[in-house]
Amino acid sequence: MMIRVLIVLAIGMCMSVPHAAEEVRGETGENWESVLAVDYWSGELSAAGMTLALGLEFAQTPEGLRIFLDSPDQGVEGIPASDVGHEDSKLIISFASLAAELRVSFDNQSLSGVWVQAGREVPITFSPAARAGPTERPQTPKPPYPYQEHQIRFPSANGDFELAGTLLVPDTPPSAAVVLVSGSGPQDRDESIAGHRPFLVLADHLARNGIGVLRYDDRGVGDSGGDHNTASLSDFIDDAASAVDALRSTPDIGEAVTGLIGHSEGAMIAPAVANRERLDFVVLLAAPGIPASELILLQQQRILEVGGAGPEPTMQSVETTRQLLRILANEPDDERAGQAIQALYERRIRETASVEMTGEQVRQAAGEAIRRSVNPWFRELLSFDPLAEPARIQARVLALYGGLDLQVPPGQNAAPLRDALGHLPASNFAVETIPGLNHLFQPAQTGHPAEYSAIETTISPLVLERISGWIRSITQ
Repeated sequence: MMIRVLIVLAIGMCMSVPHAAEEVRGETGENWESVLAVDYWSGELSAAGMTLALGLEFAQTPEGLRIFLDSPDQGVEGIPASDVGHEDSKLIISFASLAAELRVSFDNQSLSGVWVQAGREVPITFSPAARAGPTERPQTPKPPYPYQEHQIRFPSANGDFELAGTLLVPDTPPSAAVVLVSGSGPQDRDESIAGHRPFLVLADHLARNGIGVLRYDDRGVGDSGGDHNTASLSDFIDDAASAVDALRSTPDIGEAVTGLIGHSEGAMIAPAVANRERLDFVVLLAAPGIPASELILLQQQRILEVGGAGPEPTMQSVETTRQLLRILANEPDDERAGQAIQALYERRIRETASVEMTGEQVRQAAGEAIRRSVNPWFRELLSFDPLAEPARIQARVLALYGGLDLQVPPGQNAAPLRDALGHLPASNFAVETIPGLNHLFQPAQTGHPAEYSAIETTISPLVLERISGWIRSITQ
């Protein structure tokens, strides 16, 4: 489960900015043509102990000027500006999908100003830069590969669309095969995040160790059909089950024992699929062991505290989320729930805002909260018991946690999961916490999400070896 504290990144349709380049001039007479002549600007947003890289692109098109925002650390690019204006010597760039705006001035070859969102200002400076290409990490697989790679498509549970994935088949007949199930949010088959591709690295390692692997794009992502925004948690369980069916029907897999590896929300999905499909094993990475309503508050508090947000801002943020969750628990009607959340956010933003916001900006901020919470997936997530399926699972289970995980803290999640698995023979399950690793199982300093992109290791080799070694041990 991912919480993005500083900036909510929601990608909308590309929108043309309604000002031509020659019209962007401040009242002081400052000419912005030198700014618009630079294709790309790079800066860093720092607040509450976090640093987030941002990129700003100015693109001249036949339809006029278009401005886009990138967040490379979060793997998101092309967020369109909804409007651009000027006030005195400031260029004001609005992003309606984020309920945010940039207010910057041009000074000595840089754009300096503030990022304004949720009633708060954060200083930022942009400098001319080249757009960063795809990040090449030390663990990114390189040929030659001792396995075959196949691009496959398979039907969804109801047959309305197809899911797309990559199947790795070792050159020698595999004794085991797995499906990789990603965490929450729209994820591609590599579970790309913060310049890393964890599932690509994991799949390569497993295939090199004689294990077949299928990873797939979430519905509505990459080459997969379907709509991610309207899907429920049950739909994602169905998609994972469809992937298992596709894996089992592959001739190259043969009689290999089959299992799932799920990360975060994927580790909630995996036991449900294992019980339905009678799988031989599951590997649960950062599996929630407490209800989502508790976990969301816990991870928000931990991330803000470790990020240095301070007691009062942390308390205010957590309390707002607590009230939002209470609204959803007590109001089953989506329209009325949305109205209550709108009122909550308008009140809380005005109470805590450090800068004045227009009524439209407040409504946009509240609207983003509604979009992310009043939907089938989030409602089902809040009612889902993360221990119900583990409590009746018959497959073998390996559950791993990172000792510095702030999103699924092991201190509150590992013990409940261990208790839920207690019906299994002791030799058939293991629940382990590995010190010094974060939610992505990278070696970390604090575990804060802001570190993810700065860490060169995608997945700790210790974790890779533990997973492949455990799978091989159950096939012998």
